[in-house]
Amino acid sequence: MSEEAGQITVLYGDFGSEISIFDDTSNTEELPDQTKLSLETTNDVVPYIGQTILPHLCLKDESISLLKFSKTFTVDPTIPFPPYPQVMCDFYAKTSSWTMRRDCCSWDGVLCNELSGPVIELDISCSQLVDEIPFEISHLSELRSLHLPVMVDIGKLRLEPHDFKLLLQNLTYLREFDLNGVNISSTIPPNLSSHLTTLRLYQTELFGILPGSVFHLPKLKALALSQNPQLSGYFSMTKWNSSASLMELDLNSVNFSSNFPESFGYLTSLQSLRLRSCNLWGPIPESLSNITHIKYLFPDNNSVNGTIPFWIFSHNPSQSNLGLSSNYFSIATSSDQQGILALLCVHLEDFKNNSLVEINLGDNQLQGHLPKSIQNLVNLDTLDLSSNNFSGHVDVSFFSNLKHLRVLDLSHNRNSLTNENKVKVSLPKSLEYLRLAACEVKDLEFLRSVTNIQVLDLSSNNFCGDVDVSF
Repeated sequence: MSEEAGQITVLYGDFGSEISIFDDTSNTEELPDQTKLSLETTNDVVPYIGQTILPHLCLKDESISLLKFSKTFTVDPTIPFPPYPQVMCDFYAKTSSWTMRRDCCSWDGVLCNELSGPVIELDISCSQLVDEIPFEISHLSELRSLHLPVMVDIGKLRLEPHDFKLLLQNLTYLREFDLNGVNISSTIPPNLSSHLTTLRLYQTELFGILPGSVFHLPKLKALALSQNPQLSGYFSMTKWNSSASLMELDLNSVNFSSNFPESFGYLTSLQSLRLRSCNLWGPIPESLSNITHIKYLFPDNNSVNGTIPFWIFSHNPSQSNLGLSSNYFSIATSSDQQGILALLCVHLEDFKNNSLVEINLGDNQLQGHLPKSIQNLVNLDTLDLSSNNFSGHVDVSFFSNLKHLRVLDLSHNRNSLTNENKVKVSLPKSLEYLRLAACEVKDLEFLRSVTNIQVLDLSSNNFCGDVDVSF
């Protein structure tokens, strides 16, 4: 430590780095021991209040709790990197940096309140951890954000039901709670923090009745409880307290056994609605047309029936993904101008920004000709119209403008795929998954343009003679 009149300079580390703290006095007496500071790297931030240098920002009891917490886990380096491209994270054991030689606020995955010191955020996702999450985590009473999701090998990380409820009871300031893939095997307690903005408990073996109070958390933005088939619930029929804030609702495979609720129409900020396999029935309510920011709409694999409302295709120009497969949607005959097919043809042409990237209408009762306006959806990545009653001749050149099309499934309809124009490039080169089962395909020449194909289904067609497999 070096001193000059009116200035105290603290030298630290092996690199001779220094921080200067100005003093109002010219007193050059030796500073007391508690003001001396030793830091391991030049990246550490020196916390101070006034003229007093704090030797540690992290609270001692929280350091101890976190260390006990980390020692409970086993790091499994054999856990593979997540196979999903949307998962962006550095895949390593963050807890390996946790040691008392460093302030816990500098540990990987730990964020503290810069003024008072308590841990407010803990994120050890992608840390290859297995075994049981200990109750010590509930001692971090000021915690605002907790992220312990399991990306692969679902269930290897466990949390006892009692500790799960203790967490939610003690962490009253909690805003973000993400335990996706952790084996909890518990019911959800009814009294959750009113501060919650994010609740993610995907595939956590939850069971019992989903408390209706969850839908009324006033600040809730994201609720993801998918893949908990033993969990049941009831949608509120009135306006939810979260109506203005909720942006993501992911409840795939949660059993609701009800009609499609009109109350969804109050969720005016909603951008993603995923209700696959929720045992819903009845028509899509007109009130859903109030949700003008929706980008992802997936009520597939239910018993939803009636006609597909035209506003689904035309009302929201920002919508990009639509999944209505495995339901009981139907249309009137093509001669009925009120039929959904006529509406589909007209309103698909109204997509001026061509925002749709996925359309999944497979396994319904749709009929008529394929609307030509599909050709205008130049950003389309996935088109699944399989297992319907579409009819008529479809030339392979119909899809030539869809340069980004990666998945095309027309299987098991009553239409016939032809190559009458004999064009050299008839299908997009981007195609990776092509399913044309029972499409009356007779000529394979058009496949020569498809160079990136990974899955090809041409079963139940009308091939004659030798088939050239050299393409």
